[in-house]
This record gives sequence, structure tokens and C-alpha cells, in this order.
Amino acid sequence: RGVFRTDLYKTLKKSGCKLIVICPAANESYLQKELGEDVILELYPSSFKVGVGEKIFSVLANSFLFSHPLCTRTLALKWVISLGEKAYLSFLGKGFSALFRLDRIRWLRLWIERIDCRLFSNATARHLINKYEPNLIVTTDLFGTDFYFVREAVKQNIETICLVKSWDNLTSKTRIRAHPDWMIVWSEHQKREAMKLHFFPENKILVKGALNFDHLANPEFKVK
Repeated sequence: RGVFRTDLYKTLKKSGCKLIVICPAANESYLQKELGEDVILELYPSSFKVGVGEKIFSVLANSFLFSHPLCTRTLALKWVISLGEKAYLSFLGKGFSALFRLDRIRWLRLWIERIDCRLFSNATARHLINKYEPNLIVTTDLFGTDFYFVREAVKQNIETICLVKSWDNLTSKTRIRAHPDWMIVWSEHQKREAMKLHFFPENKILVKGALNFDHLANPEFKVK
């Protein structure tokens, strides 16, 4: 909800754009009141059906191309913790995949991303995109189910923007399975992470701060 209070949201609204907000709180009257009657609220899908083939492809690609202990310090810590949680199979699998250091091969990462976009599709995300036919899709999460919307947008040549919502998202999650057209990051440090870890083009990264916390700096903001 913090993004709704940013200048980005206000700029889009004032520009005359027709806004469709897909979120879990779409049925809540307070949200409609806050956003205004001219904003269309759509309930975020409770589930996204994913086939067995896509699940296997995703697990293998993520494990070998990013989610292993030699990729980032955060992932190394998660790897050690998995041993303490007796996730022995995961511990051994990620340790094995780290030996190949495939995460540093730029052309391979981008090639696997193209395969992902060509082979797989998600009916739920595709239905919502076809329903509203957006010119621009803005998301705050490239690593969760929001990814399905970005991938469908890539297929349909719809422009996409991702607002990185947390300071550690680029180092603690997994590979970006479908690159958006633009990424808005918190800092120059996070920009370097996007370039080094995810091979994101420098000219497609905008450093704008933590947009979802902008409202906390507003003198009129009050906690009720």
C-alpha cells in the first residue's frame, strides 16, 4: 500500500491513465475510498496453476544459476541454516550446484530466461492481462507470483517496471526469470547488485530510493 502513496502513483493518476490495481485487499471498502472511484480494483488470484515441467525447470535453473552458497553471502547463510533444519537434500544439492559457478555466465542466464518465456505461460496471469489490455505493468515483486504477469507482458511486448520493495531482495531470493523493461532501486549499491548478480542493463535501472516508504517522510503522515 505504501506505493499507492508515492509520487509515482500520483503522477500516473494525474496523467489521466486508467489505473487497474490487482491486490489481495481489492474487496476492502477502505482501499477503494483511499484510491478513488476512478481506480479499478481487481482481487489478486489466490493461486497460479503451474505444470510439473515448469516446476522442474524452475528448480533446476534456479539452483544452478543463482540459488547456491557461492552466489551471495545471504544465500550462503540460508544454505548453512538449511543444514540446521535438517534439509539435507537441499543442502547437498545447492552445495553441488555451487561448484559449477554457472551463475556468472551471462549468456547462459539470459538464454535460460528466453527459454522460460517461450516454453511456459500462466493462464491466470494471461487472462487478467487480456481482460484489461494494459500499456504498462508495474510490480513490486519479481521473485514471487508477480513474475507471471511480467513474463506474460514480455510475451505480449507490454512495457514493465519493477519497484524493488526490500533492501535484500536482489541478494536473498533467486534469479530474475523474466527481466522487466525498467527497474527502480533504492540506492547505487542496489543498482550494482542488479547489474552484477542479475545482469540487468545499467541504462534500464533508476535509483529513486525506497519508494514504498516515501509516505513516512511526509510531515502530514500520522499513525492512528
